[in-house]
This record gives sequence, structure tokens and C-alpha cells, in this order.
Amino acid sequence: MLICLILNIFETIILIVSCLFSVIPFFIIFICSFNDSVSIRKGDIITGISLRNFIDNFITLFSKEDFIVASINTILVSVITVVISVLISSIAGYSYSVYNYRLLKCMFYTTIIALMVPSSALLIPTFIMFSEFKLLDRLISVCLVSLTTPLIVFLFKQSTDMFPKQLLQTARLDGLSEPKIFLKVYFPNMIPTFVTSGVLVFFEVWNGLLFPLIILQSQKNIMLPIFINSYGTSYTTNYGSFMLLLLITMLPTILLFIFTRKHFFQGLNDAL
Repeated sequence: MLICLILNIFETIILIVSCLFSVIPFFIIFICSFNDSVSIRKGDIITGISLRNFIDNFITLFSKEDFIVASINTILVSVITVVISVLISSIAGYSYSVYNYRLLKCMFYTTIIALMVPSSALLIPTFIMFSEFKLLDRLISVCLVSLTTPLIVFLFKQSTDMFPKQLLQTARLDGLSEPKIFLKVYFPNMIPTFVTSGVLVFFEVWNGLLFPLIILQSQKNIMLPIFINSYGTSYTTNYGSFMLLLLITMLPTILLFIFTRKHFFQGLNDAL
């Protein structure tokens, strides 16, 4: 009994320390956004906190036209990619689980193999392919790269395996077509999986740097990860506005996770 109590206390301490180490970087970014560049360089970020510094950093950041363009492009690409990717992946996962065809099984095994390939290994082949098809420096190309994510297809396949197939059979007996079964029976009961998949795709596109970096080549098509990369490597970096940029960039993902956390964890549990 005493050993179990000691282990529980030890686990609790480990969890608290881990949470603190996870939160501290975000706290530092938040504090630094209220500092000027000089205070950050000196490491004097506590006494340098000022609302005026935050306003100056805000004005400096939003006065940059590239930031506005990058924000609009990133939001547009993220939303379009999430909608289309989740739709395609859900149809694929539904088909792999519901229909018992040998070709579909081979395609699913191909999807599993694709999970094992690191994305960095696809950079050069993707660049060559897009260059041949004249698709470089186009926002739609960034969407195409993330449309068929093997992990999302696998997530839908696993969740659909747990789906009660009797509902589908009953719907077929009632005369519903497959598209109507998908929309009226499958979709309402799989909302947690759709939410989980949408959040994962959004995180990947919103924070993705490698593929946009090799595909996009002009300032009019710049995205936030590229803008952050170029802003942070500048010799005249304003660290206060840079920290505010990081804070603003993190907010959508944090808020999205907070508002969808219930469905997000339920979707993961359904897949497991």
C-alpha cells in the first residue's frame, strides 16, 4: 500500500515537472512579446515588460505587408486542405473498411508503407514532379502535397472498423444509395474522427515549412512558416515583434485544440 502511494506521488511529481517544462517556452514567448529588442538581448525580460512595447511590436509586425499576405495565404491553404483532405481520407478509410475487395486491400497496404517513408525523402521527387507539371510557386501545389495523408486514411480505417456495420446494412435495405449512406449514416456517427483528422491536418499545414519552402518561390505566395523563417534569420531582427509573431502564429492551433479537445480525444479513442 505504501509503495503504491509513493509511486503515485512520484508519477504526479514527474507529470507536474513535465507540464512545467512544456509550458515555460510558451510563457517566455508571451512575456517577450511585451519587451523591446534590447531587453530581450540582455535577458531582462521581467523588468522590461511594458504595454507600450507590446503596442510597438504589434504596429511593427502589422506594418509589414508580407505578414498580412502570409497570414491570408496560410489561412486559405489550411482551410482548403483540411476540407478536401478529410473528405478524401474519409472516403478512402470507409472504402477500405466496408468493401472487401482484394485491390482495396493492396491499396491499404500501400498506405501503410507510405507511413514509414519520412516526408523529407520526398522533397526532391516532389520538386521534380511539380517542376515538370509547371506547378511550382502556386498555393494549390501546397494543398496537393497534403491532400492524401496516410496517417489520416489509417485513422479513418481504424475508426470505421469499429463502426457498427448493421447500420449500413439497414440503410441499404431502406434503399439509400452509398453517397446518402455516407452523408446521413456514416458522417453523423463519425464526427469525432472527422474533427480529430481535421485538427491533425490543420496542424500539419499550418506549421509545415519544408514543402512550402521548395514549392513557393515568390513573395506573393509566401506562407507564415516561411515568413517566420526569414524574419528570424534577419540580421536586424526586432526580437520583440518576432516573439509577438510567434505568439500570434501559435494562437490558432492552441484555440483550435482547446475548443475541439473533447471530440479530438474521442476520435483518437475510437481509432485505438
